[in-house]
Amino acid sequence: MIKAREYLYELIEDVTGARLTISYTLSAASRRSAEGFAVKARKAIKDCATCSLMRQLLTKNKIFVDRMKDIGVISKEDALAYGITGPFLRSTVLISM
Repeated sequence: MIKAREYLYELIEDVTGARLTISYTLSAASRRSAEGFAVKARKAIKDCATCSLMRQLLTKNKIFVDRMKDIGVISKEDALAYGITGPFLRSTVLISM
């Protein structure tokens, strides 16, 4: 997974000039287009065959699934009681449906 993340960071850095603190989009249009971005993106996708392996590890591995199932779940009522907001609160609404 670290290899896949590194590919993504390299693509972001090519386009924005920074790896983590990016400000690529502006109100009306993109700031600039990186030269050779499409070629590098295709290569990264091709080289990153680990994505299917990661999916299998995270969805098919019984030990992993058993350890992670129902971990970190919070009810909508508890989230409101704790004052949780934003995406975290919205995720509780999706679980409650």
